[in-house]
Amino acid sequence: MKKILVACLMFSPLFLLTSCLEEGGDEYTIDPYVALKSFSLDDLPLYTGYVTSEGEDTVAVSWVYGANYPFVIDQKSREVYNPDSLPYGVDLTKVLVNVDSDGIAYLYSDSAKTYTVITSTDSLDFSYPRRLFVSALGGEFVQEYKVTVNAHKIDPYLMVWDSLSVAAGIAKPVSMFEQNGKLYLFGTDAEGKALSSSIELDAPVAWSVAAPLSSGNETLQLESIKLFKDKFYAVTSSGMLMISEGGVEWQSVANDNRFVNLFAATGSELWAVTADSILCSNDGVAFAATEQLPGGFPLYNVSANTYPLATNKYITRSLLVGYPTEEENARPMVWNKLSTEDEWSRYIIASDSSYSCPVLRPLSVMQYDNSIYAIGGKGLFGKDSVDAFSAIYTSPDNGLTWSELSNSKIKLPVSLKSNDAPFVAMVDSKKYMWIVTGGEKPSVWRGVINRLLFKD
Repeated sequence: MKKILVACLMFSPLFLLTSCLEEGGDEYTIDPYVALKSFSLDDLPLYTGYVTSEGEDTVAVSWVYGANYPFVIDQKSREVYNPDSLPYGVDLTKVLVNVDSDGIAYLYSDSAKTYTVITSTDSLDFSYPRRLFVSALGGEFVQEYKVTVNAHKIDPYLMVWDSLSVAAGIAKPVSMFEQNGKLYLFGTDAEGKALSSSIELDAPVAWSVAAPLSSGNETLQLESIKLFKDKFYAVTSSGMLMISEGGVEWQSVANDNRFVNLFAATGSELWAVTADSILCSNDGVAFAATEQLPGGFPLYNVSANTYPLATNKYITRSLLVGYPTEEENARPMVWNKLSTEDEWSRYIIASDSSYSCPVLRPLSVMQYDNSIYAIGGKGLFGKDSVDAFSAIYTSPDNGLTWSELSNSKIKLPVSLKSNDAPFVAMVDSKKYMWIVTGGEKPSVWRGVINRLLFKD
């Protein structure tokens, strides 16, 4: 009779495992020869939501190869996990796994208080950490493991926006820069008085009290302000070049009133224009003419971006987008220059082309996530007769051709649409995009594509 009983129990490891754990209060005997040898996932479905060209929400299904996400088995801590997280959108509630073990592998259900033998054909729920047991055939020796299947909890390709406090008193934002961990905003109040305010990038809770700019008898052109070698530079209405350490107190650089505008500042060069020439300075004091001012050169509402080439990080491209005149029918012009070149060159594309730069007022162009983005106010005419902030435009070829961004996960804040107030926009060193609007309903928005915040 004893032989029959022993034989039955040897072929009932699940019963013995359950009994052992229940009677011993989760105490069991450890056998070094009972262990989990390998753990892997079968292929998983990936569900991705997107908006069709007709504006309908839909979901696409693709597959993630489980073999591309190997698991670590830490025999000392008895933890099993995948170091590389699975993509956002995988369904972890119905997972097929492949297990190799010295002994029989079981999965414990905390809610049902039951054990399930793991097979390669039964789907299991790994949406939360699970307890996995490996038992010797007789059930008297057991090893317990904690299995965690890591997956991204947020959509890495989604752009998320936060609404922050506004800079009180600045009704018309004009320019914005990052310096020494702060964001500096320049603009005017409702009466046109020039002001400056700042906010901490690490803790963007509140802006500093807007301070009036002091520049003596000179009137600063706020559109001309540039940050160069940790100092602010600007041109006055009389053509004087001014400099400031903190953006509030301004002094003239020299007795020279030939300047019309400052249009770009790279790491080593400050660029300016006079009535007939383009000037460059390496120190912010001495300027030398590099070429005659060409027709169609951007002088108003200018966006300047400098970034390394994708093919050679030691060569940079400076991209200018702006209007040559303030006339209402003016179209934005796109110019560029490589750091290895001496002169600026203009991109030529037909004004009636479907791929010309969008005619938005105002217009802001930024280099973001290795792409060129353009956003702006109300479109003036033709294909660009659109509401303010209705779309993001992008250029795949560094400003030559433009089209509306089709990625439905990268959008502007909904509440900005049709807001035709003056605004400024920029990208900071922490990979956030900022948009500051003025007018009757001022707002400050900070957005980021989730994956840009992931640690490398």
